[in-house]
Amino acid sequence: MIVVKTTPAELTEFISALPSTDNLTYADHYKIVMSYQRAYAGFTDEEQKQLSAETLKKLQDSVARVEELKKRHEDGVQAWIDLVNTFAGKVTAENYAQYYDAVQDAQVQYLELSDAQRAEFAAVNSTENAAVKTAYEGAYRTVNEQSILDGSSIGKPTEYYDDFMMGANHYNLDLGHEDTYYPAVFREIWTNRPTSLYPAYSSEKGLPYTLPGILKFDIKDDSIFEIKEVEGVYEDGGLSSFGTTPAMKYYLVPKKAGTTTFTVTFTDKAGNFYGQIPEIPVHVNSPEETAIQDLNKNLTNFTSLNNTSKYDNWTYDYGTQGAPFTFKVNGTNAKVSVYNYLQYNKDGTPVKTDYTPDAKGNVTILIKDGYNGIEVTADYQGQTVTQVYSLKGKVTRYVQENISRPGEDLRTGDTAGIWIIGRPTNIHKILRIYNPATTTVFYTDMPLQSVVNTDNQHDIYRTDENGVKKQVSYQPRVAAYLTESGTITLTKGSSDNRGYGSNPGSEGDQGNTGGIAASTRYGFGMLADITLQVEENPNFKLEPKYETVAENGGQVKAGDKLTISIPTLPIEQLAQDYKLQYCLLNYSTNIPGAEYIFSKWSKGGDSWEGEGTTPVGPEVALKSITFTVPKTTPAGTYRIYGGYLDVTHRSGGYDWLDSYAKFYRMEISDLTITVLKGDIETVEDLIDAIGANVTLDSEAAITAAKSAYDALSDEDKALVDADKVDALTAAIIKLNQLKHADLMANLDTIYKTTGDFMATLGTPTVNSTGGEWMVIGLARSGRTVPAGYYDNVVEYVKAKADANERLHPAKVTDNARVILALTAIGKDVTNVGGHNLLKGLDNMDYVQTQDINGPIFTLIALDSHNYPTMGDVTREKLIQVILDAQLPDGGWNLSADKADPDMTAMAIQALAPYYKTNETVKAAVDKALEALSALQRTDGGFGSWGTVNSESCAQVIVALTALGIDPTADSRFVKNGHTVLDALAGFYVTGGGFRHTAGGERNDMATEQGYYALAAYYRFVNGQTRLYDMSDVTIQTGGTSGGDNSGNGTNNGGTPATGDTGVLVWAIALPAALLAAGCMSPHGAIATDVNSASWSDPAPLTLANADTTTLRDVNLFLRCNDRFAEDSLTVHIRVRTPDSLQHEEPFVMVIPPAHTPAAISREADIPYRRRVRFDRTGDYHLTITPCRPVEGIEAVGIHIVKSQ
Repeated sequence: MIVVKTTPAELTEFISALPSTDNLTYADHYKIVMSYQRAYAGFTDEEQKQLSAETLKKLQDSVARVEELKKRHEDGVQAWIDLVNTFAGKVTAENYAQYYDAVQDAQVQYLELSDAQRAEFAAVNSTENAAVKTAYEGAYRTVNEQSILDGSSIGKPTEYYDDFMMGANHYNLDLGHEDTYYPAVFREIWTNRPTSLYPAYSSEKGLPYTLPGILKFDIKDDSIFEIKEVEGVYEDGGLSSFGTTPAMKYYLVPKKAGTTTFTVTFTDKAGNFYGQIPEIPVHVNSPEETAIQDLNKNLTNFTSLNNTSKYDNWTYDYGTQGAPFTFKVNGTNAKVSVYNYLQYNKDGTPVKTDYTPDAKGNVTILIKDGYNGIEVTADYQGQTVTQVYSLKGKVTRYVQENISRPGEDLRTGDTAGIWIIGRPTNIHKILRIYNPATTTVFYTDMPLQSVVNTDNQHDIYRTDENGVKKQVSYQPRVAAYLTESGTITLTKGSSDNRGYGSNPGSEGDQGNTGGIAASTRYGFGMLADITLQVEENPNFKLEPKYETVAENGGQVKAGDKLTISIPTLPIEQLAQDYKLQYCLLNYSTNIPGAEYIFSKWSKGGDSWEGEGTTPVGPEVALKSITFTVPKTTPAGTYRIYGGYLDVTHRSGGYDWLDSYAKFYRMEISDLTITVLKGDIETVEDLIDAIGANVTLDSEAAITAAKSAYDALSDEDKALVDADKVDALTAAIIKLNQLKHADLMANLDTIYKTTGDFMATLGTPTVNSTGGEWMVIGLARSGRTVPAGYYDNVVEYVKAKADANERLHPAKVTDNARVILALTAIGKDVTNVGGHNLLKGLDNMDYVQTQDINGPIFTLIALDSHNYPTMGDVTREKLIQVILDAQLPDGGWNLSADKADPDMTAMAIQALAPYYKTNETVKAAVDKALEALSALQRTDGGFGSWGTVNSESCAQVIVALTALGIDPTADSRFVKNGHTVLDALAGFYVTGGGFRHTAGGERNDMATEQGYYALAAYYRFVNGQTRLYDMSDVTIQTGGTSGGDNSGNGTNNGGTPATGDTGVLVWAIALPAALLAAGCMSPHGAIATDVNSASWSDPAPLTLANADTTTLRDVNLFLRCNDRFAEDSLTVHIRVRTPDSLQHEEPFVMVIPPAHTPAAISREADIPYRRRVRFDRTGDYHLTITPCRPVEGIEAVGIHIVKSQ
């Protein structure tokens, strides 16, 4: 206080110390400035002249400013008084609605007042103003309570006095359990707890028991479940125990599958419930749903997301529609419904707001005021299933003020105050269980700051039945010191709860029994963001005291660790001044996945025993932080900011009581670090470098990206962006399709030149090489077999056949091989130089002398032309021997215990004729196909006896085509876009023939097997019988000697082909068994409309076929508009035949350029399959699905025409 005798020099010094006029406030400076003015006025003229003109002007300006602030202060107080007087004493329970808006306006305006203005309404300062405040509080209580009771508070920022702490806010139950299997907890949080019922604890809002007759339940459909109520006893085991009391236990008892809701509130005996009535969804699982393990956790990712517990409450600002919440549904045909809080249809079912997830299953719903039941239905694991979830929502209202300079616009250096009207309480105090002290926390990225929290609160009171005024709620104020201008967002708001008691989830427990309660800390809730507009203050400066430094100059590779430290932080002094218990050194960062970093120190013992004891002192633990930069962090510069020390201590004489403080806020410098590119980003950049348009020239970029990706660990692979992995996979597939197409374009050349080469080798002999396999390849490919071959066979048979017509005493395959070759050229195997070669296959013991090889080729030979069996040999026995030799892994092998691709493929070739008629055979072959698929290499090839070779590939091709499986299209046999045909072609020798192994020379056996494998494939493509099904060959009987198949012993140009001798045509083809013509005639089309805004769902097509003879070409049909501007589109095609065979594959549709104006829809026919014969009649079901959502496609379909 300035005294009258202040000297001019002293007054000059005082005035000089005043802040600038724009920093003056009424509360802090009015009396001081006016005292300076009085001192100056008391000076003599001579004394006044001793003040400089500059000093005098500052005094005059300051006086003018504080007078202005005084008027503003008084006007604000009076305005609020005037507003309250419009309804004071007039509001009743009956007429409250007409005053509701005025009372709410008064609430907002009161919070907009400054601290000094609000102090004017304290009784110690003004009894008259205090009476106005009392009148306001009475009106507020009436308005607030009545709107809660009649439900009009829903959707408005309301302070609720009462609540429930429950065991769950949603239930998914299984049938078949005892009545007490599903306990339910409803701990009422009761402001007006009557003394008559609770003589000892009427002041407690929460108790660890519920008396009988207090709660009532309303189940909307009680045929689905019921609530079993059991009266028991609660025995208090805490300090100052009150003994025992009746206590209710509740159980949910499912009765039948279905979904409904129930509510819980007070009975008439208990009185009014001034809270949001819980509305709880309940789903009782069907047996099919129960059979799916962890369905509730796996149907969606809801339970794995942050802020989805029963304690969390999502708030949104008054005037907006709701709080957006995004989660993912796993499954197809999903629908998400959110129950409109306490709104019901006439049949008692909840009114719902429906949402449809996007193509990836993601859905964003709006969480609104009240309990939000969430019902999810989807097709999942072959069942249509439903599960329920729930989230609480709360509408709030933010009221801003400038704490530093009331009434002024915010600028840097000011402290903004944000009052929260209607903020929910996540965890209430419950006697013996919870005792939290709650502060509201928001995160910020302003310089030198990471968090802001509450500094004040406005308490709300009501008078109980005994006339005692009790606090029933409060409105917190968040204080944010502004260190940055522009639009400032305070985000990720939550309630930080600290205190003593049990951990969350303990509502139904006994509670503390007299021991040391644990110190607890937990945060819940997701508060709506706060936005502040902040002007720049040119005189504002940031001056941190303690410097943050980083090792390695702040450079770190993504995935590596980095240590930052504050060497001069005075932890030693802090430890002397306070009895530290538990401390966290905290920073925030803008590094994705490492937004919050910290180091911890814990004293341990008593209430902190659960945290353990840090082995080093706080002066060591709390001066540095070591953290790992996430592997997925993109290269660049990042901020580490807002360092502070969060301290729990025991000081001030309370050695048993925790106190909480934040030290060094805005005193620790921020830091910028440089993150160098890590392995994950390197892979992602390499994938990006491939580009959208994949050509054969993209191979180097794709190889580099794939090599880098393959080098990652499985854990790191999971970190690569899923869309980029999909892009790499699509690029690999597209490249391999291009290479495959390029290869297939040359396959005719490979086929033809190899056949030409074999035709130059002269007349085949009778041998496993240079003999029958050459003959089979030539004949089944439609080429002429040299006429002298039959003469060679006749001579050989005459020389070798014994009395049992066996060509070899231990090798039945000699008979079988010759039978196959002779059948292929149409010769009579029962009369070869007078010998019946079938007779050599008449003994099971002889057949099995070559282990499994003998039965396999005996069966193949017999089935080549439906030859009769002889002796004790039957087809059933041969099949059984083959089946009995199958290994546990599904394959076959001559001697080892693991599947060999050659023997497995040969066994499949033998069993193929019985695949569709014998269930046992089908099961064995299906298992064998799985084994073959597992044996296939990433390049599409196969290896046998430790060697990757062409012959293994050849046998697999013969096996697959024998079953009607397209080796170029079946997803089981396409690895990274590579097929077994690609692999076989890799062994081709220019000029004709094949190598045995890569890098080797032309090999006779490899050439013969490779050639007849191509013959098998071309026969499959052209709709002919399989390689060893020679029923298309006419057997000419009556002759025993060479030449042609006329049997007259002459050579008239050689033995003609027995297959199709037409032009060799190739195109990627579906199995004949899997494709339909779509109509009764050789021509036809069918199409279906799709969602042109975003096509992502399967497009179903049902086609009918009655023509099993005509060769046809298949095109994919597409109609698109100007929004589709791509030159290719990858789709997934699935086909189900009339006899339920299924085939699926990816396919890249290359879209021809538009020849019409951009605004006009255009249609395109994209070639898909050529020269296909369809050998099934009936309906074929196809679906075409884009591999990603695409815009601008209006319709898709199939167009089929007769091949030219």
